[in-house]
Amino acid sequence: MFVRIVPADSVWVLERLGRYLRTMQPGLHLVLPLLDRVAHRFSTKPKDEELSETAITHDNVPFMATIAFTWQIADARKAAYESASIADFVTQLVRSRFREEIGRRSSRDLRETTRETSAALLRAMEAPAAAAGAKIVSLSLKDLDRVA
Repeated sequence: MFVRIVPADSVWVLERLGRYLRTMQPGLHLVLPLLDRVAHRFSTKPKDEELSETAITHDNVPFMATIAFTWQIADARKAAYESASIADFVTQLVRSRFREEIGRRSSRDLRETTRETSAALLRAMEAPAAAAGAKIVSLSLKDLDRVA
């Protein structure tokens, strides 16, 4: 038996003979050398990301926005097996929900309700992110400008 030490702010997914066995929380763990392997290592620290995206409103006016969001791993098992890359999944989720939410609003309403739009985006992403093992902690729209 080997002793594995999972560092603080980390979770590891352990597989036995290629199948999920358990999620290892920070601390000491016993691992069988030929049967078990650490398949995935995740940091549970919140990750800050920012991306720029263009979307078209309900009245066909294009807008460019910078979206700043913070996310973290909520369920390591789901994060390991529900998508090929959890970071790419979260980024694509933010992009698609942003376009969807902007498409529902008119250009006049969009400028006046930026805070409400951010809150609606955050609510719309809770369930899909949780299903993939992630949690969107915060989201804000910055530099919302009309594209000429």
